[in-house]
Amino acid sequence: MNLGGILIGVAGLVLPWPGWAQDLDISSGVVQLKDVLELAHRHNPEIQAARAEWEAAKQRIPQARSLPNPMAGVAMMPADAAIETRRGSIGRKYSVEQKVPFPGKLRLAGKVAKAEARAVRERYRGVELSVFAKVTAAFSGLFYIEQSIETDEEQADLIRHFSRVAERKYSIGGRSQSDVFRAQVEQAKIINDLITLRSDRVAARARLNALLNRAVDRPFGRPGGLEDLTFDFSQQELQAAAERYCPELSAQKATVEQRKAARALATLQFFPDLAFGYEHTAVNPLSSVPGADGQDARAFIVKLSVPLWIKSLLAQRSEADQRLVAARAAYRDIRNRTMAGVVDLAVAVENHLRLATLFKDTVIPLAEGTLASTQRGYEADRVNFLELLDSQRSFLKFKLEFHQHLADFATKRAELEKMIGISLEDLKGDSNER
Repeated sequence: MNLGGILIGVAGLVLPWPGWAQDLDISSGVVQLKDVLELAHRHNPEIQAARAEWEAAKQRIPQARSLPNPMAGVAMMPADAAIETRRGSIGRKYSVEQKVPFPGKLRLAGKVAKAEARAVRERYRGVELSVFAKVTAAFSGLFYIEQSIETDEEQADLIRHFSRVAERKYSIGGRSQSDVFRAQVEQAKIINDLITLRSDRVAARARLNALLNRAVDRPFGRPGGLEDLTFDFSQQELQAAAERYCPELSAQKATVEQRKAARALATLQFFPDLAFGYEHTAVNPLSSVPGADGQDARAFIVKLSVPLWIKSLLAQRSEADQRLVAARAAYRDIRNRTMAGVVDLAVAVENHLRLATLFKDTVIPLAEGTLASTQRGYEADRVNFLELLDSQRSFLKFKLEFHQHLADFATKRAELEKMIGISLEDLKGDSNER
């Protein structure tokens, strides 16, 4: 499975789906998992929502770093309540004022917003990987159903052949009629299984279409490409990758950084903010006083906030302290769970790989050889029909188990990639580069 073409880097992930790009056709033919994952990246609503949340979070950074809007005002004096001065009555007052937070506050506020945006970005990556894991599980489930249908149809053809052989033997008196009945019963059981599997296929296609934001009844091709049975990573390599790439862990790291900056910002609240302003007072002229009458007054203003309510400020900083403690504890908890989860999933992937390889290379060839030998023995009257059915059932069971292990291998591998935060193919390339 190649997620490298899907996880195309942080810059590529945030770009909205370009309208000029052409969708892949997955309605017919053999469909590859990488194509389905690409469509999920483009169209899945959960991914689109998470991407939009990240875009929104990035817009909070310039907001946090900006100064507050300046204040402008005008005061008009009624004629019957004008304030008289030696130079004349005051007509209007104009003022403008800009609040300036204490040095360092805006920088820290921007750092808080930037860390929050980074955490949202990592959560977006986590959502994408989670959707990819769901898509892979649905795709693998559909793959198993399709392979089961194909296997059952092959076995139904084989049972029809056995039935004809039994009928021929019965007609010449070589076998009892019970062999014919057993063949017909076995054929009916397989037909019943096929009916159930075809119903399951409809439901599986609907689940997969829903994840791709397609109409649930749209046709879907035949899943393929899950036969790549490779996995050569140690648990130590996977844990190191999770330490570096795991979205949940990276998001919590960003949250710790955000809480650190928030605590520093809470400490700066003990320092006063400043405000700078200018005031212009329009004075009406006095006709009886020559010279300087009517001259406007001007003033430059400097204000200082007074952090008087210390109890509130102390509570604010204590809250920030506890939030930082909680974030660090949550990081340790997530890390512990992630490392344990990596080991658990790695063991599951290795088990399914081992079993799938065993069935492919050993069990199925032996069962197929046994079935062929038993069939020849039955046709030559050396083997009874029950032995023939037992060989046929074993061969069918082993093929179905092989396909189940293939599907489970792909599903668990996708869950492992979700856990560590990077595709195994990209991880291999990253290891080779280093």
